Amino acid sequence: MLVLQRDMEFRNDDSKSKGRSSDNNQDSSKRASAADILTIMSQLILIGSTAIIVYSALFPTKVSAMLEEYKERLTARRHNSMLNFMSTERRYIVGDLTQVFGDANDNDGNFKKSLMFADQIYHDEVADDARALLLQSPVLRYGVITGPSGSGKSRLIRSLIRESTYFAFLSFGLTASVKTIVDELSEEIGYDFDDWTERMLQGYFFKASAPTVTPNLEKLAFLLDELEEACWTLKFSKKTGRDGKRPVIVLDDLDSLNLQDPEINAALCMLFSAANKFAKEDTALFVFTLSDKLFDRIVADNIISSDVIQTAQVYNVGDLSDSSATRFLNDRLGLSPRGGAPPESVSAQTLRDVALIKSTVGTRIFDLLRVSEEIVKTSSSTKSTTTPAAVTATTSPAAAAAHQIHANIDSVLTREVAMAKNSVAHALAHVAERIGDRKMPVLISILDRISAERAFNDEAAIRVSGRGMLWNHAGHSKVLVEARRAGLDVAFKLLKEYDIVNHDGSFATELMRNGYREHRELPRILFSLEERKGGWFW
Repeated sequence: MLVLQRDMEFRNDDSKSKGRSSDNNQDSSKRASAADILTIMSQLILIGSTAIIVYSALFPTKVSAMLEEYKERLTARRHNSMLNFMSTERRYIVGDLTQVFGDANDNDGNFKKSLMFADQIYHDEVADDARALLLQSPVLRYGVITGPSGSGKSRLIRSLIRESTYFAFLSFGLTASVKTIVDELSEEIGYDFDDWTERMLQGYFFKASAPTVTPNLEKLAFLLDELEEACWTLKFSKKTGRDGKRPVIVLDDLDSLNLQDPEINAALCMLFSAANKFAKEDTALFVFTLSDKLFDRIVADNIISSDVIQTAQVYNVGDLSDSSATRFLNDRLGLSPRGGAPPESVSAQTLRDVALIKSTVGTRIFDLLRVSEEIVKTSSSTKSTTTPAAVTATTSPAAAAAHQIHANIDSVLTREVAMAKNSVAHALAHVAERIGDRKMPVLISILDRISAERAFNDEAAIRVSGRGMLWNHAGHSKVLVEARRAGLDVAFKLLKEYDIVNHDGSFATELMRNGYREHRELPRILFSLEERKGGWFW
């Protein structure tokens, strides 16, 4: 019995040991299975790589063709992406706020706060000429739009590119370096330097052509080359090539660039050279906007080579003509008919108010915009207290607006002239420090005389090529000849830098002329713009 019991215990222990051994074998088999999978994967990769190498060695032509086809697909995708982006409607370029504030059919006057007239063109002659010569293919020149600050250069080109299918608009207002230029330009034309998957694949298969350069100027050159290839794709497309749809690249506000920086100087030369090349190849249209002072410097100092400048189609955007200025004020002040209503007869008082604005501040579009916005804002804030209920109830919106304008125009214009007076005083103080007190009486006598003369600065529709821009320079002006003889060259140069006078020595705007007379405590002279031969009224 004892022997039987011991035999049973021995069998139980043996079965337990076998169970533990089987569990250990199962665990080891599981671990072996995971290792086997990794081993198999490594072997497959090795076999596949070997097969590719052998296939490439046996059929090099086919492999090369496959890689070239893949590279072409990547390039085509990248170029199509750029073109698609440039054809989208970007609200920060061409959009307005009518959907926010309402349009001309609104009755509460909120339309005045919107940009409902932002797409209207007031430099008609310049716009018509640019449409005919620049914005139609073949593109054989690039555009340069010059003019004083606030003359409406950016506004004009923004309105014109709305008519183009492909466009990009880059403003240099916040540009500090070539790196910023590259980043902003790539963003505007839809090129993504940060597409790491494409860069990785290209770097793996096509190491020789992968963009590995890091210097900013080389990166800018690479970006312009990509843009050129995309434009070539568009030109030779069956769908778009016949229509002559060429991308328009606007580089706005070049005056904000620091040309004292050699790298920015080199980048500017590269951009002009690219514009020249694209124009001759009829692939894309570049348009630069800058002040006439900067363009003069570029030409005189030979910053851009003369061969490149000769290809430019130069427009000078000056003050609005009298009729265009009147139309602009009517639009901005709410005097134009709204909602398709028939034109209303304008009262004599309203005509005098509009003429008073033009004769006080001139016809530079930004000055008119600033004054009209101040009048509208002032009118809105005083509408409930100054406008009789009978006026708002029985008159049309345009007539009610005319009443509000007449009630607030004096305070707004007085403030504008006072600000111009302060600007003139500051500029003259700086000039006095440079030329000394002995020459100041001579300068003042010249300025007193030209402040009593009317210089008509009608809308400029000047179209010239290259160095022909030197046409209009006031080196031949009688005022500047007299100033040169009196040793006042430096004085007038400083006054031009402060935008007090023009290149011909006349006052830059009517506002500056009136501000000067206010500073000198001379009687205010308000010239009538309707009379082209110097008629004036008080």
